[in-house]
Amino acid sequence: MPKVSVCLAVYKTKSEYLKECIESILRQTYADFEFLIVDDCPEDKECEKIIQSYKDERIKYYRNEKNLGISGTRNKLLELAQGEYIAVMDHDDVSLPTRFEKQVAYLDEHPECGVVGSWYKKIPNGKIKKKKENNAQIVNALKNSCPILHPASMIRKSAFIDNDIRYQPQFTPAEDYALWFDLVGKVNFHNIQEVLFAYREHEGNTSKEYAKRMIELRKQLIQKNKHEHPELFGVRGLLNCCFGLSEKKIEAKAAKMYKKYILNGFATLSDTSSLLKIFNTELISKHKRGVIFASYNAEQKITDEVLYYLKNLKKYSDFIVFVADNSIEESEVQKLKGLADIAYFQRHGEYDFGSYKRGYNLAAQQGWLSQIDHLVFANDSIWGPFGDMSDFFEKASRTDFYGLSGNTHGYVIGKQKIYNIGCRHIQSYLFVLSKKFFMNQEFVTFINSVSKLPNKIEVIIKYEQGMSCLARKLGLKPETYLPVQKDITKQNWKDLLQKGLFIKKRQLKKISRSDFEKLSKTMKQNFLCWDKRQGGLV
Repeated sequence: MPKVSVCLAVYKTKSEYLKECIESILRQTYADFEFLIVDDCPEDKECEKIIQSYKDERIKYYRNEKNLGISGTRNKLLELAQGEYIAVMDHDDVSLPTRFEKQVAYLDEHPECGVVGSWYKKIPNGKIKKKKENNAQIVNALKNSCPILHPASMIRKSAFIDNDIRYQPQFTPAEDYALWFDLVGKVNFHNIQEVLFAYREHEGNTSKEYAKRMIELRKQLIQKNKHEHPELFGVRGLLNCCFGLSEKKIEAKAAKMYKKYILNGFATLSDTSSLLKIFNTELISKHKRGVIFASYNAEQKITDEVLYYLKNLKKYSDFIVFVADNSIEESEVQKLKGLADIAYFQRHGEYDFGSYKRGYNLAAQQGWLSQIDHLVFANDSIWGPFGDMSDFFEKASRTDFYGLSGNTHGYVIGKQKIYNIGCRHIQSYLFVLSKKFFMNQEFVTFINSVSKLPNKIEVIIKYEQGMSCLARKLGLKPETYLPVQKDITKQNWKDLLQKGLFIKKRQLKKISRSDFEKLSKTMKQNFLCWDKRQGGLV
Protein backbone atom coordinates (compact mmCIF):
# COMPACT_ATOMS: atom_id res chain seq x y z
CA MET A 1 0.00 0.00 0.00
CA PRO A 2 1.20 3.55 -0.68
CA LYS A 3 2.19 5.80 2.22
CA VAL A 4 0.28 8.79 0.80
CA SER A 5 -2.99 9.15 -1.08
CA VAL A 6 -3.12 12.35 -3.13
CA CYS A 7 -6.77 13.36 -3.40
CA LEU A 8 -7.70 15.67 -6.28
CA ALA A 9 -11.27 16.71 -7.14
CA VAL A 10 -11.70 18.12 -10.66
CA TYR A 11 -14.54 20.33 -11.87
CA LYS A 12 -14.56 22.41 -15.07
CA THR A 13 -10.87 23.19 -14.71
CA LYS A 14 -8.95 25.22 -17.28
CA SER A 15 -6.68 22.85 -19.16
CA GLU A 16 -3.48 24.81 -18.47
CA TYR A 17 -4.25 24.94 -14.74
CA LEU A 18 -5.01 21.22 -14.57
CA LYS A 19 -1.82 20.27 -16.41
CA GLU A 20 0.30 22.41 -14.10
CA CYS A 21 -1.43 20.90 -11.06
CA ILE A 22 -0.95 17.26 -12.16
CA GLU A 23 2.67 17.78 -13.18
CA SER A 24 3.49 19.40 -9.84
CA ILE A 25 2.38 16.16 -8.13
CA LEU A 26 4.30 13.90 -10.50
CA ARG A 27 7.46 15.97 -9.89
CA GLN A 28 7.43 15.45 -6.11
CA THR A 29 10.73 14.32 -4.58
CA TYR A 30 8.73 11.88 -2.42
CA ALA A 31 7.39 9.13 -4.68
CA ASP A 32 5.48 6.65 -2.49
CA PHE A 33 1.96 7.82 -3.30
CA GLU A 34 -1.18 6.98 -5.21
CA PHE A 35 -2.72 9.83 -7.19
CA LEU A 36 -6.53 9.68 -6.98
CA ILE A 37 -8.42 11.98 -9.34
CA VAL A 38 -12.21 12.22 -9.37
CA ASP A 39 -13.91 14.27 -12.09
CA ASP A 40 -17.14 15.76 -10.75
CA CYS A 41 -18.36 17.09 -14.10
CA PRO A 42 -19.73 14.12 -16.09
CA GLU A 43 -20.41 16.13 -19.27
CA ASP A 44 -16.88 17.61 -19.48
CA LYS A 45 -14.66 15.48 -21.75
CA GLU A 46 -11.70 17.87 -21.98
CA CYS A 47 -10.45 17.23 -18.44
CA GLU A 48 -10.73 13.50 -18.97
CA LYS A 49 -8.50 13.72 -22.08
CA ILE A 50 -5.87 15.67 -20.18
CA ILE A 51 -5.83 13.26 -17.23
CA GLN A 52 -5.69 10.17 -19.42
CA SER A 53 -2.79 11.62 -21.40
CA TYR A 54 -0.53 10.95 -18.39
CA LYS A 55 0.71 7.35 -18.28
CA ASP A 56 2.02 7.34 -14.70
CA GLU A 57 0.81 4.14 -12.99
CA ARG A 58 0.20 6.02 -9.74
CA ILE A 59 -2.71 7.91 -11.31
CA LYS A 60 -6.14 6.37 -10.66
CA TYR A 61 -8.91 8.20 -12.50
CA TYR A 62 -12.64 8.12 -11.63
CA ARG A 63 -15.65 10.00 -13.00
CA ASN A 64 -18.80 10.73 -10.99
CA GLU A 65 -21.99 9.58 -12.68
CA LYS A 66 -23.69 12.68 -11.32
CA ASN A 67 -22.37 15.88 -9.79
CA LEU A 68 -21.66 15.40 -6.05
CA GLY A 69 -20.20 18.81 -5.30
CA ILE A 70 -16.78 19.40 -3.76
CA SER A 71 -17.58 17.99 -0.29
CA GLY A 72 -19.26 14.89 -1.69
CA THR A 73 -16.35 14.32 -4.05
CA ARG A 74 -13.78 14.79 -1.26
CA ASN A 75 -15.66 12.19 0.82
CA LYS A 76 -15.57 9.79 -2.14
CA LEU A 77 -11.81 10.32 -2.40
CA LEU A 78 -11.46 9.49 1.30
CA GLU A 79 -13.27 6.20 0.74
CA LEU A 80 -10.99 5.34 -2.18
CA ALA A 81 -7.78 6.30 -0.40
CA GLN A 82 -5.47 3.47 0.71
CA GLY A 83 -2.64 5.57 2.14
CA GLU A 84 -1.79 6.36 5.76
CA TYR A 85 -1.72 10.08 4.93
CA ILE A 86 -4.11 12.14 2.81
CA ALA A 87 -2.43 14.84 0.70
CA VAL A 88 -5.17 17.30 -0.19
CA MET A 89 -4.91 19.04 -3.56
CA ASP A 90 -7.02 21.48 -5.57
CA HIS A 91 -7.23 21.29 -9.36
CA ASP A 92 -5.86 24.78 -10.08
CA ASP A 93 -3.01 24.99 -7.55
CA VAL A 94 0.62 23.86 -7.52
CA SER A 95 2.57 21.76 -5.01
CA LEU A 96 6.25 22.65 -4.82
CA PRO A 97 8.60 19.65 -5.32
CA THR A 98 9.52 18.98 -1.68
CA ARG A 99 6.03 19.42 -0.21
CA PHE A 100 5.26 15.70 0.31
CA GLU A 101 8.79 14.85 1.45
CA LYS A 102 8.72 17.42 4.24
CA GLN A 103 5.13 16.85 5.33
CA VAL A 104 5.56 13.06 5.50
CA ALA A 105 8.76 13.49 7.51
CA TYR A 106 6.99 15.77 9.98
CA LEU A 107 4.03 13.42 10.49
CA ASP A 108 6.37 10.43 10.89
CA GLU A 109 8.36 12.24 13.57
CA HIS A 110 5.33 13.70 15.39
CA PRO A 111 2.66 11.02 15.94
CA GLU A 112 0.58 13.46 18.02
CA CYS A 113 0.12 15.67 14.94
CA GLY A 114 -2.83 14.92 12.68
CA VAL A 115 -2.72 17.85 10.25
CA VAL A 116 0.35 19.55 8.79
CA GLY A 117 0.23 22.53 6.43
CA SER A 118 2.76 25.12 5.30
CA TRP A 119 3.30 28.67 4.17
CA TYR A 120 2.29 29.36 0.55
CA LYS A 121 2.72 31.90 -2.20
CA LYS A 122 -0.05 33.34 -4.30
CA ILE A 123 -0.37 32.99 -8.04
CA PRO A 124 0.10 35.24 -9.97
CA ASN A 125 1.54 37.98 -7.71
CA GLY A 126 3.98 35.74 -5.79
CA LYS A 127 3.04 37.21 -2.41
CA ILE A 128 4.01 34.87 0.43
CA LYS A 129 1.35 34.05 3.03
CA LYS A 130 2.76 32.99 6.39
CA LYS A 131 0.72 30.89 8.82
CA LYS A 132 0.96 30.24 12.58
CA GLU A 133 3.28 27.36 13.46
CA ASN A 134 2.31 25.37 16.56
CA ASN A 135 -0.92 23.80 17.72
CA ALA A 136 -1.75 26.35 20.43
CA GLN A 137 -1.33 29.26 18.01
CA ILE A 138 -3.32 27.56 15.24
CA VAL A 139 -6.23 26.57 17.51
CA ASN A 140 -6.37 30.08 18.96
CA ALA A 141 -6.43 31.58 15.43
CA LEU A 142 -9.25 29.26 14.36
CA LYS A 143 -11.93 31.41 15.99
CA ASN A 144 -11.05 34.29 13.65
CA SER A 145 -9.89 32.73 10.39
CA CYS A 146 -8.82 29.55 8.64
CA PRO A 147 -5.27 29.00 9.98
CA ILE A 148 -4.25 26.13 7.66
CA LEU A 149 -4.63 26.32 3.88
CA HIS A 150 -6.62 23.17 3.12
CA PRO A 151 -5.18 22.25 -0.32
CA ALA A 152 -1.65 22.65 1.14
CA SER A 153 -2.35 20.20 3.98
CA MET A 154 -1.55 16.57 4.67
CA ILE A 155 -3.87 14.75 7.10
CA ARG A 156 -3.67 11.39 8.81
CA LYS A 157 -6.44 9.21 7.41
CA SER A 158 -6.96 7.88 10.95
CA ALA A 159 -8.05 11.39 12.00
CA PHE A 160 -11.11 10.93 9.75
CA ILE A 161 -11.73 7.23 10.45
CA ASP A 162 -11.14 7.10 14.22
CA ASN A 163 -13.32 10.15 14.86
CA ASP A 164 -15.99 9.40 12.22
CA ILE A 165 -15.42 12.79 10.55
CA ARG A 166 -16.20 13.68 6.94
CA TYR A 167 -16.56 16.85 4.91
CA GLN A 168 -19.92 18.55 5.47
CA PRO A 169 -21.69 19.62 2.24
CA GLN A 170 -23.86 22.19 4.04
CA PHE A 171 -20.74 24.27 4.70
CA THR A 172 -19.38 24.26 1.13
CA PRO A 173 -17.24 26.19 0.14
CA ALA A 174 -16.07 26.55 3.77
CA GLU A 175 -15.97 22.79 4.30
CA ASP A 176 -12.28 23.00 5.18
CA TYR A 177 -12.96 25.49 7.99
CA ALA A 178 -15.66 23.16 9.33
CA LEU A 179 -13.20 20.25 9.17
CA TRP A 180 -10.59 22.03 11.30
CA PHE A 181 -13.22 22.78 13.95
CA ASP A 182 -14.26 19.11 13.94
CA LEU A 183 -10.64 18.04 14.55
CA VAL A 184 -9.94 20.42 17.46
CA GLY A 185 -8.97 18.45 20.56
CA LYS A 186 -8.68 15.21 18.58
CA VAL A 187 -5.38 15.89 16.81
CA ASN A 188 -2.62 18.48 16.87
CA PHE A 189 -2.10 20.96 14.04
CA HIS A 190 1.19 22.29 12.64
CA ASN A 191 2.34 24.52 9.79
CA ILE A 192 5.83 23.98 8.38
CA GLN A 193 7.44 27.41 8.34
CA GLU A 194 8.43 27.52 4.68
CA VAL A 195 6.69 27.87 1.32
CA LEU A 196 5.70 24.45 -0.02
CA PHE A 197 2.63 25.41 -2.07
CA ALA A 198 1.35 27.89 -4.65
CA TYR A 199 -2.29 28.98 -4.37
CA ARG A 200 -3.99 30.38 -7.45
CA GLU A 201 -6.23 33.42 -7.08
CA HIS A 202 -8.78 33.71 -9.87
CA GLU A 203 -12.28 34.96 -10.50
CA GLY A 204 -13.92 31.92 -8.90
CA ASN A 205 -12.38 32.42 -5.46
CA THR A 206 -12.05 36.21 -5.41
CA SER A 207 -15.51 37.29 -6.58
CA LYS A 208 -17.80 39.35 -4.34
CA GLU A 209 -20.38 36.56 -4.33
CA TYR A 210 -17.80 34.00 -3.19
CA ALA A 211 -16.50 36.33 -0.46
CA LYS A 212 -20.02 37.06 0.78
CA ARG A 213 -20.88 33.36 0.94
CA MET A 214 -17.66 32.58 2.84
CA ILE A 215 -18.35 35.31 5.40
CA GLU A 216 -21.86 33.95 6.00
CA LEU A 217 -20.64 30.37 6.42
CA ARG A 218 -17.82 31.32 8.76
CA LYS A 219 -20.26 33.24 10.94
CA GLN A 220 -22.45 30.12 11.08
CA LEU A 221 -19.48 27.92 11.98
CA ILE A 222 -18.28 30.26 14.69
CA GLN A 223 -21.75 30.44 16.21
CA LYS A 224 -22.08 26.65 16.06
CA ASN A 225 -18.69 26.04 17.65
CA LYS A 226 -19.20 28.54 20.47
CA HIS A 227 -21.39 25.81 21.93
CA GLU A 228 -19.26 22.82 20.88
CA HIS A 229 -15.89 24.43 21.73
CA PRO A 230 -16.52 27.11 24.37
CA GLU A 231 -12.84 26.97 25.33
CA LEU A 232 -11.93 28.66 22.04
CA PHE A 233 -14.15 31.70 22.41
CA GLY A 234 -13.46 34.36 24.98
CA VAL A 235 -10.09 34.38 26.67
CA ARG A 236 -11.78 34.50 30.05
CA GLY A 237 -13.43 31.16 29.42
CA LEU A 238 -10.18 29.64 28.19
CA LEU A 239 -8.11 30.72 31.18
CA ASN A 240 -10.80 30.45 33.86
CA CYS A 241 -9.48 33.63 35.45
CA CYS A 242 -10.55 34.52 38.98
CA PHE A 243 -9.07 37.96 39.49
CA GLY A 244 -12.02 39.63 41.26
CA LEU A 245 -11.99 42.38 38.66
CA SER A 246 -14.61 43.94 36.43
CA GLU A 247 -15.63 42.04 33.30
CA LYS A 248 -13.64 44.34 31.02
CA LYS A 249 -10.49 44.18 33.13
CA ILE A 250 -10.73 40.40 33.44
CA GLU A 251 -10.74 40.07 29.64
CA ALA A 252 -7.80 42.46 29.29
CA LYS A 253 -5.67 40.72 31.92
CA ALA A 254 -6.57 37.27 30.64
CA ALA A 255 -5.56 38.29 27.13
CA LYS A 256 -2.21 39.51 28.43
CA MET A 257 -1.63 36.25 30.33
CA TYR A 258 -2.64 34.21 27.28
CA LYS A 259 -0.21 36.03 25.01
CA LYS A 260 2.65 35.85 27.49
CA TYR A 261 2.34 32.24 28.59
CA ILE A 262 0.00 30.07 26.59
CA LEU A 263 0.99 30.88 23.00
CA ASN A 264 4.61 29.91 23.54
CA GLY A 265 4.49 26.28 22.61
CA PHE A 266 2.22 24.47 25.04
CA ALA A 267 1.22 21.12 23.60
CA THR A 268 -2.33 19.81 23.29
CA LEU A 269 -3.29 16.30 24.37
CA SER A 270 -5.10 14.49 21.60
CA ASP A 271 -4.65 10.75 22.04
CA THR A 272 -8.01 9.15 21.28
CA SER A 273 -7.28 6.16 23.55
CA SER A 274 -6.79 8.34 26.63
CA LEU A 275 -9.25 8.89 29.46
CA LEU A 276 -9.56 12.46 30.70
CA LYS A 277 -11.64 13.36 33.75
CA ILE A 278 -12.00 16.96 34.92
CA PHE A 279 -13.40 17.00 38.45
CA ASN A 280 -13.00 20.74 38.96
CA THR A 281 -12.76 23.78 36.68
CA GLU A 282 -12.90 26.51 39.32
CA LEU A 283 -9.58 27.43 40.91
CA ILE A 284 -9.45 29.64 44.00
CA SER A 285 -5.85 30.11 45.06
CA LYS A 286 -5.07 29.87 48.75
CA HIS A 287 -1.60 28.40 48.70
CA LYS A 288 -0.52 29.66 45.23
CA ARG A 289 0.81 26.17 44.58
CA GLY A 290 -0.18 23.42 42.14
CA VAL A 291 0.81 19.74 41.82
CA ILE A 292 1.50 17.55 38.79
CA PHE A 293 1.43 13.93 40.00
CA ALA A 294 2.86 11.09 37.88
CA SER A 295 1.71 7.53 38.50
CA TYR A 296 2.08 4.06 37.03
CA ASN A 297 0.28 0.88 38.07
CA ALA A 298 0.64 -2.31 36.03
CA GLU A 299 -2.68 -3.59 37.38
CA GLN A 300 -4.42 -0.37 36.30
CA LYS A 301 -5.46 0.48 39.85
CA ILE A 302 -5.23 3.53 42.10
CA THR A 303 -3.75 2.22 45.34
CA ASP A 304 -4.46 3.37 48.88
CA GLU A 305 -0.90 4.59 49.37
CA VAL A 306 -1.29 6.88 46.36
CA LEU A 307 -4.57 8.21 47.75
CA TYR A 308 -2.85 8.76 51.10
CA TYR A 309 -0.07 10.76 49.41
CA LEU A 310 -2.57 12.84 47.41
CA LYS A 311 -4.58 13.53 50.55
CA ASN A 312 -1.48 15.06 52.13
CA LEU A 313 -0.46 17.00 49.02
CA LYS A 314 -3.98 18.45 48.88
CA LYS A 315 -3.32 20.24 52.19
CA TYR A 316 -0.58 22.32 50.58
CA SER A 317 -1.86 22.91 47.05
CA ASP A 318 -4.60 24.65 45.06
CA PHE A 319 -4.90 21.94 42.43
CA ILE A 320 -3.65 18.45 41.63
CA VAL A 321 -3.37 17.15 38.07
CA PHE A 322 -3.04 13.34 38.21
CA VAL A 323 -1.49 11.64 35.16
CA ALA A 324 -1.00 7.87 34.92
CA ASP A 325 1.13 5.99 32.40
CA ASN A 326 -1.55 3.32 32.13
CA SER A 327 -5.15 2.90 31.07
CA ILE A 328 -7.85 2.42 33.71
CA GLU A 329 -11.50 1.63 34.35
CA GLU A 330 -13.87 4.53 35.00
CA SER A 331 -14.81 3.09 38.40
CA GLU A 332 -11.19 3.37 39.58
CA VAL A 333 -10.99 6.99 38.46
CA GLN A 334 -13.80 7.92 40.84
CA LYS A 335 -11.43 7.25 43.76
CA LEU A 336 -9.70 10.51 42.84
CA LYS A 337 -12.77 12.67 43.26
CA GLY A 338 -12.10 15.28 45.90
CA LEU A 339 -8.34 14.73 45.65
CA ALA A 340 -7.37 15.35 42.01
CA ASP A 341 -8.87 18.20 39.99
CA ILE A 342 -7.93 16.60 36.67
CA ALA A 343 -7.13 12.93 35.99
CA TYR A 344 -5.58 11.72 32.75
CA PHE A 345 -4.83 8.09 31.85
CA GLN A 346 -2.85 7.02 28.80
CA ARG A 347 -0.18 4.37 28.26
CA HIS A 348 2.64 6.44 26.79
CA GLY A 349 5.83 4.68 27.94
CA GLU A 350 7.72 7.95 28.51
CA TYR A 351 8.29 7.35 32.23
CA ASP A 352 7.41 10.02 34.80
CA PHE A 353 8.61 12.91 32.65
CA GLY A 354 6.08 11.94 29.99
CA SER A 355 3.36 12.22 32.64
CA TYR A 356 4.83 15.50 33.90
CA LYS A 357 4.65 16.85 30.35
CA ARG A 358 1.00 15.89 29.95
CA GLY A 359 0.03 17.20 33.38
CA TYR A 360 1.85 20.48 32.79
CA ASN A 361 -0.04 21.07 29.56
CA LEU A 362 -3.40 20.15 31.08
CA ALA A 363 -2.81 22.73 33.81
CA ALA A 364 -1.75 25.25 31.16
CA GLN A 365 -4.88 24.63 29.11
CA GLN A 366 -7.03 25.32 32.19
CA GLY A 367 -5.20 28.61 32.73
CA TRP A 368 -4.07 27.54 36.19
CA LEU A 369 -0.34 28.10 35.76
CA SER A 370 -0.80 31.86 35.60
CA GLN A 371 -2.49 31.83 39.03
CA ILE A 372 0.17 30.06 41.11
CA ASP A 373 3.69 30.92 42.29
CA HIS A 374 5.11 27.40 42.62
CA LEU A 375 4.53 24.15 40.73
CA VAL A 376 5.18 20.79 42.42
CA PHE A 377 6.12 17.65 40.47
CA ALA A 378 5.68 14.36 42.38
CA ASN A 379 5.45 10.66 41.59
CA ASP A 380 4.37 7.45 43.29
CA SER A 381 7.84 5.87 43.68
CA ILE A 382 7.78 7.00 47.32
CA TRP A 383 5.28 6.22 50.10
CA GLY A 384 4.27 8.72 52.72
CA PRO A 385 4.47 11.31 54.07
CA PHE A 386 4.65 10.05 57.64
CA GLY A 387 4.76 13.55 59.09
CA ASP A 388 4.20 17.23 58.35
CA MET A 389 5.36 18.55 54.94
CA SER A 390 4.97 22.22 55.83
CA ASP A 391 8.71 22.68 56.51
CA PHE A 392 9.60 21.27 53.08
CA PHE A 393 7.14 23.52 51.24
CA GLU A 394 8.04 26.58 53.30
CA LYS A 395 11.71 26.18 52.31
CA ALA A 396 10.73 25.45 48.70
CA SER A 397 8.80 28.74 48.54
CA ARG A 398 12.04 30.68 49.11
CA THR A 399 13.89 29.37 46.06
CA ASP A 400 13.34 28.80 42.32
CA PHE A 401 14.21 25.09 42.07
CA TYR A 402 13.91 22.89 45.15
CA GLY A 403 13.94 19.13 45.56
CA LEU A 404 13.66 16.57 48.32
CA SER A 405 17.06 15.06 47.49
CA GLY A 406 19.94 15.31 45.04
CA ASN A 407 22.60 13.13 43.44
CA THR A 408 26.17 13.90 42.45
CA HIS A 409 27.56 10.56 41.34
CA GLY A 410 25.32 7.83 40.02
CA TYR A 411 22.72 5.15 40.66
CA VAL A 412 22.22 1.48 41.28
CA ILE A 413 19.44 0.17 39.05
CA GLY A 414 18.79 -3.50 39.63
CA LYS A 415 22.24 -5.07 39.94
CA GLN A 416 23.82 -2.50 37.65
CA LYS A 417 25.90 0.38 39.03
CA ILE A 418 25.86 3.47 36.88
CA TYR A 419 28.85 5.74 37.51
CA ASN A 420 29.55 9.32 36.49
CA ILE A 421 26.41 9.79 34.46
CA GLY A 422 26.38 13.54 34.62
CA CYS A 423 25.99 16.66 36.65
CA ARG A 424 24.95 17.28 40.24
CA HIS A 425 21.18 17.26 40.02
CA ILE A 426 17.87 17.19 41.84
CA GLN A 427 16.11 13.84 41.82
CA SER A 428 12.77 13.81 40.08
CA TYR A 429 10.37 12.07 42.51
CA LEU A 430 9.55 15.32 44.36
CA PHE A 431 10.65 18.80 43.32
CA VAL A 432 9.24 22.33 43.17
CA LEU A 433 9.67 25.07 40.55
CA SER A 434 8.95 28.78 40.97
CA LYS A 435 6.96 30.67 38.34
CA LYS A 436 10.24 32.23 37.19
CA PHE A 437 11.31 28.72 36.16
CA PHE A 438 8.13 26.90 35.06
CA MET A 439 6.86 29.83 32.95
CA ASN A 440 10.22 30.41 31.27
CA GLN A 441 10.02 29.70 27.54
CA GLU A 442 13.09 27.47 27.71
CA PHE A 443 11.38 25.30 30.32
CA VAL A 444 8.22 25.15 28.19
CA THR A 445 10.35 23.94 25.28
CA PHE A 446 12.19 21.48 27.55
CA ILE A 447 9.09 19.85 29.03
CA ASN A 448 7.40 19.59 25.63
CA SER A 449 10.52 17.96 24.16
CA VAL A 450 10.04 14.90 26.38
CA SER A 451 9.72 11.77 24.26
CA LYS A 452 10.02 8.01 24.61
CA LEU A 453 13.54 6.77 25.43
CA PRO A 454 14.83 3.18 25.55
CA ASN A 455 15.52 2.95 29.29
CA LYS A 456 15.47 4.70 32.65
CA ILE A 457 19.15 5.68 32.57
CA GLU A 458 18.66 7.70 29.40
CA VAL A 459 15.63 9.38 31.00
CA ILE A 460 17.73 10.33 34.04
CA ILE A 461 20.52 11.73 31.88
CA LYS A 462 18.36 13.65 29.41
CA TYR A 463 15.51 14.87 31.60
CA GLU A 464 16.31 14.55 35.32
CA GLN A 465 19.84 15.87 34.93
CA GLY A 466 18.83 18.03 31.98
CA MET A 467 16.41 19.99 34.14
CA SER A 468 19.11 20.87 36.69
CA CYS A 469 21.43 21.85 33.85
CA LEU A 470 18.69 24.07 32.40
CA ALA A 471 18.14 25.73 35.80
CA ARG A 472 21.83 26.62 36.03
CA LYS A 473 21.80 27.91 32.46
CA LEU A 474 18.96 30.26 33.44
CA GLY A 475 20.90 31.46 36.50
CA LEU A 476 18.85 29.46 39.02
CA LYS A 477 20.44 27.47 41.85
CA PRO A 478 19.07 23.96 42.53
CA GLU A 479 18.69 23.32 46.29
CA THR A 480 17.59 20.24 48.26
CA TYR A 481 15.87 19.51 51.56
CA LEU A 482 18.18 16.58 52.37
CA PRO A 483 21.97 16.70 51.92
CA VAL A 484 22.98 15.86 48.37
CA GLN A 485 23.96 12.20 48.01
CA LYS A 486 27.67 11.72 47.22
CA ASP A 487 28.17 7.97 47.57
CA ILE A 488 26.57 5.76 44.93
CA THR A 489 25.83 3.02 47.46
CA LYS A 490 24.29 5.31 50.08
CA GLN A 491 20.53 5.14 50.44
CA ASN A 492 18.68 8.15 51.82
CA TRP A 493 15.62 6.34 53.13
CA LYS A 494 16.79 6.54 56.75
CA ASP A 495 17.27 10.30 56.41
CA LEU A 496 13.77 10.58 54.97
CA LEU A 497 12.19 8.53 57.74
CA GLN A 498 14.01 10.39 60.48
CA LYS A 499 12.44 13.59 59.18
CA GLY A 500 9.03 11.92 59.08
CA LEU A 501 8.69 12.15 55.31
CA PHE A 502 8.89 9.27 52.84
CA ILE A 503 10.30 5.89 52.02
CA LYS A 504 11.21 4.69 48.54
CA LYS A 505 9.18 1.66 47.48
CA ARG A 506 12.35 -0.30 46.74
CA GLN A 507 13.56 0.18 50.34
CA LEU A 508 10.59 -1.53 52.00
CA LYS A 509 12.54 -4.75 52.61
CA LYS A 510 15.16 -2.86 54.61
CA ILE A 511 12.79 -1.44 57.22
CA SER A 512 13.45 -2.49 60.80
CA ARG A 513 10.68 -3.64 63.13
CA SER A 514 10.79 -0.38 65.10
CA ASP A 515 10.65 1.70 61.92
CA PHE A 516 7.75 -0.38 60.66
CA GLU A 517 5.80 0.10 63.89
CA LYS A 518 6.26 3.86 63.69
CA LEU A 519 5.06 3.94 60.09
CA SER A 520 2.15 1.64 60.82
CA LYS A 521 1.07 3.87 63.71
CA THR A 522 1.18 6.92 61.47
CA MET A 523 -0.86 5.18 58.80
CA LYS A 524 -3.48 4.02 61.29
CA GLN A 525 -3.86 7.56 62.54
CA ASN A 526 -4.81 8.46 58.99
CA PHE A 527 -7.40 5.65 58.70
CA LEU A 528 -5.11 3.31 56.79
CA CYS A 529 -3.44 0.10 57.91
CA TRP A 530 -0.17 -0.94 56.33
CA ASP A 531 0.50 -4.66 55.96
CA LYS A 532 4.26 -5.13 55.57
CA ARG A 533 3.91 -8.78 54.57
CA GLN A 534 1.67 -7.85 51.67
CA GLY A 535 3.85 -4.87 50.81
CA GLY A 536 1.03 -2.39 50.75
CA LEU A 537 -1.91 -0.73 52.43
CA VAL A 538 -5.12 -2.47 53.28
